[in-house]
Amino acid sequence: MNSVHKEKPSSQKRTTVVGGGAVGLNVASRLAISGQHVSLFTRRPEAAKAFESQGLRLVDPARNQECSARLLVDRKLEDSVKAGTNRWLICLRTGETDAIARRIHTLMPNAQVASLQNDVINEEILGRYFSQVVGIVLRQTCTLRDVNTVLAMGKGRVILGDYPAGWGALSADWADDFEEAGFEVGRSHDILSDKWLKLVYNCLSAVNALIQKEDHVKPEFVEIKVRLLEEAQAALAAANIAHSSCDGRDRTIHAEIENLRRAFIDGTSRRDLPLYNACWAALQDPARPLEADLYHERILSLAKRHGLSAPSHRVIFAAVSKAWTERTGPEKLRAVAVLKAIDSNPFQAS
Repeated sequence: MNSVHKEKPSSQKRTTVVGGGAVGLNVASRLAISGQHVSLFTRRPEAAKAFESQGLRLVDPARNQECSARLLVDRKLEDSVKAGTNRWLICLRTGETDAIARRIHTLMPNAQVASLQNDVINEEILGRYFSQVVGIVLRQTCTLRDVNTVLAMGKGRVILGDYPAGWGALSADWADDFEEAGFEVGRSHDILSDKWLKLVYNCLSAVNALIQKEDHVKPEFVEIKVRLLEEAQAALAAANIAHSSCDGRDRTIHAEIENLRRAFIDGTSRRDLPLYNACWAALQDPARPLEADLYHERILSLAKRHGLSAPSHRVIFAAVSKAWTERTGPEKLRAVAVLKAIDSNPFQAS
């Protein structure tokens, strides 16, 4: 499959995707291919040049499909405003949210913004500046192969909800666009509940990235993941934080634990597709910022607040931070050694 988009002149919605990482490129490509008015904002001159000269390439290694898109590239937020943007889709890391929100608010105080970001605090940050905020969860693994090429597996699923009220007119409007772009859509009446569930699953990313690939079929690898999930569930329960799927289509933590154990028995716990998570990419190229440590920090903070021990999160947090800081690369640790470190970690409120 090889497609180049054609915009629909009747549409009055003009969206700027903010962020040229894997998620931003994936979503921008698919919105553009479906004929929607979309531009891409990036602050990296080399990336902007590649996007403009070569376009964007979207590859699905699972289905052996490839498509391409060309779209407007904005090097300044002012360029987006001049071009008629009236909606902003934020695909940045949490540490960048406040600064970008402040800049957009200066240019367009009544802007409509949507957060397609990991973590659980971005909607609250955006809500300090804007009254029209939508939270979005992406359930799809994607990674950059090079500056303008993103690998993404399957059609993808997004969960949307107005923040803080839950499903409403704003999220319904965005949902129409994602459905038109080929995504499956979930409608959430408590988007933070879906975001917390996604954060828990994101805590498994560092394990996949740190441990040697041949160990992914070993019981110690599965046990580490199970303990991370159990500790996260205990911390969320103690804090009385909802963490469930809006429509039951995403597995509960208990169901995910059962799925992990079943995958080990079936021999499918190792994935051989050339698709790596953002943590793996950051360890491979330390110039990229690390975000996986933040997910463990969230769980560790909750555990400490409620007097719980979370040794698995403490060990994985330390290991991934060390690997990124010391530039040792991905897939360097053995599962048995990591599990031993967890077992020898003394009990203490994290």
